[in-house]
Amino acid sequence: MRQAFEVKYQTGTTELVVAYYPDFIVVEEKYDVNPIVTSWDQFRLKYNACAAWAALTREKRTDKPYDEWVGTIENVKALDEDEFEATHVPLESNQPTGS
Repeated sequence: MRQAFEVKYQTGTTELVVAYYPDFIVVEEKYDVNPIVTSWDQFRLKYNACAAWAALTREKRTDKPYDEWVGTIENVKALDEDEFEATHVPLESNQPTGS
């Protein structure tokens, strides 16, 4: 289970993060809901924001508490695989794959 997010801050900076299973557990525990949205009626902006924050926290890319962090956000966009691949910067050189 994974979901890529593009986080745009009010400062104009943008960063990409990928939320994994542990991050969705954070959403589930915080809001007592199944974090997998299956209809527009279930969609809440706060679920995407919480998953992105949990991933950034897990990766030690933010140390701000959720309420403080979310106050700095302009937008959190869930990316599909094609969007993520288009925005993800690949390694500049091929890495060895072994022998």
